[in-house]
Amino acid sequence: MNTIEKINLILKKTNISKVNLAKYLGVSRQMVYNYLDSDDLNKMPAEKCQALFKLLEVKSCEEIVAKELTDEYLQNVANKIFTYKKT
Repeated sequence: MNTIEKINLILKKTNISKVNLAKYLGVSRQMVYNYLDSDDLNKMPAEKCQALFKLLEVKSCEEIVAKELTDEYLQNVANKIFTYKKT
């Protein structure tokens, strides 16, 4: 599984829409689709990539791929998005 596939899996398991991710990253929904329509995150600006890493509690693409998707981890990620939306 590559980085993008893992990110999409995390989004699916946490019920985070591309629209919610776009709001969190401060970009348009279309930009999120563009970022996630490749094999890696090289299209994503560094600051947006860092925001995504912060959301996913990782420091690199390799950590995303290796991340174990426990219920606790998925809940933490979902809480960050949905808490962010309220503010």
